[in-house]
Amino acid sequence: MTGREHDGEPEPDDWFAEPERVGRRPRPRTEEDWIETEPADRELGVGFRGLRPEAKLGLAVAALVIVLLIGLAAGGVFSSGGKKATPPTTAPTTATTTQSTQSTTTTPTFSVPSTPLTPNDTGTDVKTLQQALIALGYLKTKADGFYGPKTTAAVTKFQQAAGLKADGIAGSKTLAALSARSGSTPPSSGTNPATFDAPTTTLKPGDTGSQVETLQRELAGLGYAPGTIDGNYGSGTVTAVKAFQTAVGLTPDGVVGPRTLQALKSRATSG
Repeated sequence: MTGREHDGEPEPDDWFAEPERVGRRPRPRTEEDWIETEPADRELGVGFRGLRPEAKLGLAVAALVIVLLIGLAAGGVFSSGGKKATPPTTAPTTATTTQSTQSTTTTPTFSVPSTPLTPNDTGTDVKTLQQALIALGYLKTKADGFYGPKTTAAVTKFQQAAGLKADGIAGSKTLAALSARSGSTPPSSGTNPATFDAPTTTLKPGDTGSQVETLQRELAGLGYAPGTIDGNYGSGTVTAVKAFQTAVGLTPDGVVGPRTLQALKSRATSG
């Protein structure tokens, strides 16, 4: 094909030949060319990737500082005292209104016997005792003047309520307790209420007479139960004497010797 002239149409081999570019060869594209030709960068003016490394570092540090400040503020570091303010705790005050209810109590009025009494006694003094026990609610039957089992049980209940020795005998302490619960003054008689004498001689079991009866009345008045006041120094009187001797620190032999007699005289309320 050498020496053939072209008539203006390309030869078949020319279709596959790369056309020659006229002028200088294009240079390879650099990173700056990509940044300059980024469409988004053109819209924003200067993109973040187009900043210098120093500027990028400054922005990162500023963002970190802002995050730290937000975290410290949320933790309450900038509040007064470095601690979160705790609202004062005030306990609710409840107004306590105390209503004082005054109840009017009526003190029962009754008389009190003037001398100590024991079971099986009879007479007006026993009736007076029964009326006092009825007024206080300890005796449910009518006053008949006989110191029987029901009266004895009523006296015992009263003594238990009054903190006395519950022996069923209306001695001086029992009569005084009854008088304290009455709205009236005990009746005036020849002697003071609940008074008794002491025997004047020594006594022993088996003795009889007025001196034994005086001993029995004093024992009953002191709160020791000698049984029936009959002037007979029997087993009941012996038991009462022993109880008295134990209470005063003497040997409980049941005999009213000189020391026991002296102790009885020192506790007599008359004479």
